[in-house]
Amino acid sequence: EILKLIKDVSNEYLGSHNFHNFTSGKKFTDPSARRHIFSVDIADPFLTENVEFTIITIKGQSFMLHQIRKMISLIIAIVRGIASRDTIQQAYNADKIDIPKAPPLGLVLEKLHYDRYDKKFGKDGQHEALTWEQAELDDDDDENGADE
Repeated sequence: EILKLIKDVSNEYLGSHNFHNFTSGKKFTDPSARRHIFSVDIADPFLTENVEFTIITIKGQSFMLHQIRKMISLIIAIVRGIASRDTIQQAYNADKIDIPKAPPLGLVLEKLHYDRYDKKFGKDGQHEALTWEQAELDDDDDENGADE
């Protein structure tokens, strides 16, 4: 029931919106405050040392300072009943809303995606695609002692 609510609330972030309230120093009129979120995936919860965790994967065009932490914080506030469901939509409007940052503990930038760059330049014969596959293979080789 809570997981479904988290998923429903997180879907409010999908699409293009003005995220000026999800960072600091940006005004509503600043074009750079507009960001696009492609997907928000919430994994099933799991226990580690009797503490419940979930993995939240957010894929977007680009992110601003503290944007992810504030997005997560607002989801938590809504699920706990501290903020109303319409707070996310209100945050996209011109009015300033103070959204606290979720603690950084547990927040991990796992992978960068350069899909638009790769699509535009990766196959033009002059640029290489910016992918992590080779780096991941190199890491696997290092862990397995392939260099020796």
